[in-house]
Amino acid sequence: MDAYVAAAWGKALDVMSPGPGSPDPKSLTDKQRQIVKDKFSTVNASIDDARKTQPGWTVPDAELRACLFARLTDVVAATYRDFYARYANSGFTRKNPHKYIVHTPEALEEMLRGFFRG
Repeated sequence: MDAYVAAAWGKALDVMSPGPGSPDPKSLTDKQRQIVKDKFSTVNASIDDARKTQPGWTVPDAELRACLFARLTDVVAATYRDFYARYANSGFTRKNPHKYIVHTPEALEEMLRGFFRG
């Protein structure tokens, strides 16, 4: 499961995870605003890619499918929820927030729920 999460979601998880050098949402400079925009763009691209490719994947075993969903929820959805909470209302984009804030945490979790059913 960890290998799947890393392969399918690694890039998005990397940009969403807070770490040294992550912009402070309370006082963003113009350069930091662009960094947050780039982060949202990367995450949106990963979500869009998953939306296109992964719904066709099938895991017939209901228990394994439930474990995969639980892992996605624990790692991907939780990380996105924190990322979204940190930056969605930070003012990183003033003109076109809908261009960057495309998915709510709830919508992402609902999308993940539909994975692996074929």
